[in-house]
Parts: sequence; C-alpha cells; structure tokens
Amino acid sequence: MDLIDFLWLTVPAYIIVQIVALCWSSGRSRFAAALPLVVMIPIGVITVVDLSQGSNIWPLLLLVHSPLAFFTSWSSLSSSDRGQSTHRL
Repeated sequence: MDLIDFLWLTVPAYIIVQIVALCWSSGRSRFAAALPLVVMIPIGVITVVDLSQGSNIWPLLLLVHSPLAFFTSWSSLSSSDRGQSTHRL
C-alpha cells in the first residue's frame, strides 16, 4: 500500500470516526469532536464543486486534510467521557 492509498482510506475512516465521536460524546467533548467539521465541511463543498467543474486536482484538499481530521476526531473520541460527567476541583 502506498501513500495515496492510505490517504484515500482516511476519507471514509474519518467520516465513520466523526459520526461515532459525535454520537458518543457530550458536553465539552462533543464540542471538541465537532471541531474538525469546521474545516471539513467547506473542504467537502470545494471538492464537489471542483469535481463538477472537471478539475483534475479535485481531491487534493480532501486528501491532505482527511488524515489530520481523522486523528483529531480519533483523539477526541478516545479522550471523551462518553456521556459521563467528570467533576474536577
């Protein structure tokens, strides 16, 4: 598997992890889990527009940012409290 294959795999992996992170989190951790959406929704729109216009570099932004969004969502999922409240003094 080369780098391009790995980058393409991070796109559906990011979508799955993002959905799971939003479903399992609550409170501040849900806000942290939703932060990658601020970047990825506009990138998704730009990608679809570029594809519809016949651009040959349409997946570039998606492939560059999906791994970062995947790992950000994964870290928010692993550090979330999964609906349990934690009280700190």
